[in-house]
Amino acid sequence: MRKTTIYAPRIQGDLSLRKEPSRLDGYGAQAWARMDFPGFRLPGLSDQLVTEQSATQKFEVGTRRIEYGRKFRYSKAGEDITAATHARLVANGNYAAGVAGHVNEDGFNGNPIADADIGDLYVDIDEAAARPANFFQGGYLQSLPAADPITGYYIVASDVSTGTYTRVYLDHPLIQAILTTSYVGISACPYSQIIQGDSAIVPAGFRSFVGLPLCNVDDDSYFWMQTAGPAWIIPGSWTDDRLPGRAVDMREVFVAQDGAIACAWSLDPSAGYQRVGYLIDATLTGYGSVFIMLQLDS
Repeated sequence: MRKTTIYAPRIQGDLSLRKEPSRLDGYGAQAWARMDFPGFRLPGLSDQLVTEQSATQKFEVGTRRIEYGRKFRYSKAGEDITAATHARLVANGNYAAGVAGHVNEDGFNGNPIADADIGDLYVDIDEAAARPANFFQGGYLQSLPAADPITGYYIVASDVSTGTYTRVYLDHPLIQAILTTSYVGISACPYSQIIQGDSAIVPAGFRSFVGLPLCNVDDDSYFWMQTAGPAWIIPGSWTDDRLPGRAVDMREVFVAQDGAIACAWSLDPSAGYQRVGYLIDATLTGYGSVFIMLQLDS
């Protein structure tokens, strides 16, 4: 009987990690637990560890990495990040497009300059600012026509602005036309301008925290920011009820205005404080913990 099927390993897209240097952990073992998606490494560039920064962008901003039970997002710093890195949460420095004093600074609020038909993969927005290529990459587009809102479009790329309009490319074809009379809103990629928890760029109480850096980062440099999984984060105090787990039923963890954590007893969630996770370790009266399950990403 003659064999008619040849089995061979895949040349492209093979998930077998083998012994590529970028897949080896500090012990020299294969890092089976690591995967990067949905973005990609930029052509011709090397890997970047989660504990180092890079002045050169190596991955698409927003790329998610899963590594040994922790999740990371490839991010860009919007200022120097040096305040207790490894131990203090950082925030999204992008403003909503309609905020007074920051109108269309980071996102977009307005109309398209031409109708976008069902099946189109791009929208031309009435954006005359001198935007560089991929300024809106990683953002999210919504449209509000008169009868039926359109949401859920991820922006995979955007062209250099022409001085009249900017073309933004969508992750899937339009299922409904967007007309020149339609409102279009774009929220910037939440990982494209990361600021410190106590930054002056956004006033206290108006910041949303998005992750934890594992190294110091220079302004405009790139890094992997932890967004979920086991993490050690400094508390607002080691000696009172801001320390999670120091008293009974203090398991939920919230973030204070400077990026430190505290328990619900000391930061009333009804006052608007942001929940970031829960306490992992068992504790007893008078002795808490700061080892938490960070939950800032799905």
